[in-house]
Amino acid sequence: MDQLNILAVEKLDLEFELNQRINFITRFKEVYALFEKHVLEADKAAKGAGNVFPLLLTQALENKED
Repeated sequence: MDQLNILAVEKLDLEFELNQRINFITRFKEVYALFEKHVLEADKAAKGAGNVFPLLLTQALENKED
């Protein structure tokens, strides 16, 4: 009977460890998805800023000439 109790406890430990790993992987995927979203938003913002800068420079030069 002691051997069965030991095996039952080991099984519970393994199940707990497995659940911990599954939770970690799930959270990692969620964090990575959020990171990807922010990287894409930053990339869009950088491209948008790149498109705006020449226009602002042109306007500044035109205003300087006036």
